[in-house]
Amino acid sequence: MDPYITLVRRFIEVAESGTVQRASVKLNISQPALTQSIKKIEDVFDCQLFERTKRGMVLTSAGEQLYQRSKRIADENRLAQLEISDVLQGRSGTLRISAGTAWGYCFLPPIIRDLQSTFEDLKVELDISITSHAFPRLKAGDVDVVLGGSAEMPEGDPMFSKIDLMSLSFAAACGKRSPLRRRKRVGFKDLQNHPIVVYEDDEQLMKRVIGRIEEEIGSRLNVAVRTKSLLAAMEMVSTGPYLIFLAEPFLQKFPGSGVHVLKVAKPLHVFGTAICFRASLTRTRPFRHFLHAIEALAESWNSGSRTDQPRRPL
Repeated sequence: MDPYITLVRRFIEVAESGTVQRASVKLNISQPALTQSIKKIEDVFDCQLFERTKRGMVLTSAGEQLYQRSKRIADENRLAQLEISDVLQGRSGTLRISAGTAWGYCFLPPIIRDLQSTFEDLKVELDISITSHAFPRLKAGDVDVVLGGSAEMPEGDPMFSKIDLMSLSFAAACGKRSPLRRRKRVGFKDLQNHPIVVYEDDEQLMKRVIGRIEEEIGSRLNVAVRTKSLLAAMEMVSTGPYLIFLAEPFLQKFPGSGVHVLKVAKPLHVFGTAICFRASLTRTRPFRHFLHAIEALAESWNSGSRTDQPRRPL
């Protein structure tokens, strides 16, 4: 590894760990060696980067400036390594995807299946995660692609490409024991007195959905259960008197699960989705194939066809 990058990473680790002792353990080097590295950097910039206090190593104002620059240097270095790997691997390697609930459960499985039938050596890692958690992992180089809410993806970062895809709606659903199941159409007020299971994969999004309904009806909903387990949430709804609010494509994907999608007079919430990825990935055939399938699906969805099946590239 480049000696300069090694010094940069050691400086970052000391700044984030707060002590030379903790940083040396994480870096698996001796404390004297790490102290010498920090001294080398201070000599290069001819200034003190840390205040040595009883609480540990605290960045000076100059140290804080260098820390912010160093983080960008470390990120750029890691992304450069990944970009070179993208070019060298070509048809093989691993595609690491982080996707929201609708994309991860509904749209991506057939696209991944089609991708691997064409590129048999390609490995895929699929993580279901909210966009606000996934994008920092994309910037750190831990994932290659993020599919999720467009609003949570920052604009204007030259290292990444972002493509808006399609808008998805939230829907309300109930199980066999809910009296609302027999209703042809329901209004927001009809949701008021029924127990609700909240799937909290994205707490801020669910607050917006619930907040919109509560504002409309002028009172609080009966949130009976909160869980981060989608399986538990669906099981409770299918076998109990509960309601649940989820992205409509997910609820429509499993019609035999005992969960019935309600026809609500007004949309609960509509949100745009997008894909964000390292620009260098477009140099590889597997990713171009993958991106074409994503864009074709979005085009079909936006035109009203509403298919989740991938279309083969020309």
